[in-house]
Amino acid sequence: MKQRVIFMLLAAFWVVMNILLWRAEYGAKEYVGAAVSPQQIWEKVLTAADASTLEIFHKGKRIGAARWVASIGEAHKGSSSGTDESPEGMVRKISGYTLDFDGNLGVEGLGGNLRFYLHLVMNERQEWKDMNLRLGVKPIAVEVHANAANESLELSWQDGMTEWKRNWKFAELKDPLKLIEEFDTAGMLGAWVGAMLPAKAPTNTVAVSVGMDWKAHHDILRIGSTDVRVYRLEVRLFGNYRAVMIISRAGEIMRVELPGDVTMINYALTTY
Repeated sequence: MKQRVIFMLLAAFWVVMNILLWRAEYGAKEYVGAAVSPQQIWEKVLTAADASTLEIFHKGKRIGAARWVASIGEAHKGSSSGTDESPEGMVRKISGYTLDFDGNLGVEGLGGNLRFYLHLVMNERQEWKDMNLRLGVKPIAVEVHANAANESLELSWQDGMTEWKRNWKFAELKDPLKLIEEFDTAGMLGAWVGAMLPAKAPTNTVAVSVGMDWKAHHDILRIGSTDVRVYRLEVRLFGNYRAVMIISRAGEIMRVELPGDVTMINYALTTY
């Protein structure tokens, strides 16, 4: 009788373990396509422990590389004895977030590689506070700085011969095409932006509405011979253009698909 009970327990254990293993391998596929909150994914991206190193491709040809780094700011609070008793590595209280995105692109017609650097600062509620964008291709250097508290934007330009700086209030930026026309004397940038707008947009539109429809769901990404559970985040721009981001469960950027057949792929995936 004792041996029979032991045998039944072992058999039950074997069945349960096989069910759990089956769920781990195949169960995730049952949830492919299930909706998930975009905010939940964004939270994982902001708190990711590792940076995302990306290779940039255009129509399958490598044209550059970039690095995405998210950091969490801490509000330090010492104990009454004046010593910090929090475990090492633990975030005691989030005071804000920072995002850094930098890299280079080989763009035909520029005469050199385009360097870019984006630095974004957000508060603990994930509302942006300060943004700095730098673009450079020798000898030209462009810098854009925006501040939420002052509701201002500053643009500076250097090309080795001339240097200037201009400031605007956000209220003055409601018509982006008018702003582009102010500086784009050759009309090239204005034509590019115009091509990005919906074909049926009225020509007398005063302000361009950049609507963004965010959708997110669970997905599967095959890495080598293994299926990995990921998040798929999609956004539509101007109604006609779509961008897709594949995010790992840890918040690392695995793949980005942009309009114009531009793709960014995590370096770890390019080795497979």
